Amino acid sequence: MVERVSTEPETADHSVITSTIYYVGYTVSTVALTMAVFIFSYFRELHCLRNRIHMNLMLAYIAADIVWILNMAVNVYLIEHISQAFCFIFVVLLHYTMLTHFLWMFVEGLYLYTLVVKTFQQGTAKLPAYLVIGWGVPLVVVVSWVVTRLLHPEEQTEHEQDLCSWLAYHWSDWVYQAPVIAVLAINTIFLCFVMYVLITKLRSDSSMRPGAMGPPGDAEQQQSKKAAKALLVLIPLLGITYILVIAGPTEGHAANVFAHVRALLLSTQGLLVAIFYCFLNTDVRHTLANRWERWREVRTLGRQRNGRAASVNWTNRDTSEMVTEITCIGLSSD
Repeated sequence: MVERVSTEPETADHSVITSTIYYVGYTVSTVALTMAVFIFSYFRELHCLRNRIHMNLMLAYIAADIVWILNMAVNVYLIEHISQAFCFIFVVLLHYTMLTHFLWMFVEGLYLYTLVVKTFQQGTAKLPAYLVIGWGVPLVVVVSWVVTRLLHPEEQTEHEQDLCSWLAYHWSDWVYQAPVIAVLAINTIFLCFVMYVLITKLRSDSSMRPGAMGPPGDAEQQQSKKAAKALLVLIPLLGITYILVIAGPTEGHAANVFAHVRALLLSTQGLLVAIFYCFLNTDVRHTLANRWERWREVRTLGRQRNGRAASVNWTNRDTSEMVTEITCIGLSSD
């Protein structure tokens, strides 16, 4: 959505606030996503197809967030001083990271749909195919956009020629905008199917265990809570937030409030993904807790052995031998 630019001081102040929200939100999201990627990549217990897809989505988020921050800096400070070559490279990078961000959302939706709805086809899902979709398809789309724009250039005024021409609007922009719209539409369909299956399963489980959840009213309330929680978690993962804020007020105080809310929701999508699918993930929490306990046990055993060694005056014992023994104890607890 293209926001209307105004020279009124009040509107300018709100524009600064909106940009600040974006900047802070993307920065916090980048930090959280980087921590989540480190956790997924470092701990072997977490290496599975589902988490690898999450990790690639997070990497796409990180790239898109960083490029957006650079884009803001370029537009504010360097727009009149950058060369056309730098402008071309930067805009291509901007569009590519944006598309990878959306295509990995599509991969998340496709994997979830296959896992929940098409359960008999789970074995057909392979990571290389998802990698091609998430990183390869955006490259093809961006190259097609560049070729189309080069083959159909538009005339520019003298003032426009001094600026970055690749940032100006061109009808060929639909080459990369259409896939984004398609991803949001398809993911919305995936979300509807997944929620339908989930709600059906919740009702089936409740009917098979009458009285297990209390009176019928309590059972329905529990079902609603679980369905609402699932919906809340899936919205940022599938990019539905973009649909929720795709249109809004364009004038007055309501437009400013909508711009602030939109900036907050869009800039913190990556943060929510990191929280829901890493920091609050049961497997991740168990893995971190187990590693922490093992580390404490090894440290405690090391202190005890050092204390006993000092009490019997084992001054001639090789230090490397003791370290090896402690390490073996830690590994044996795996």
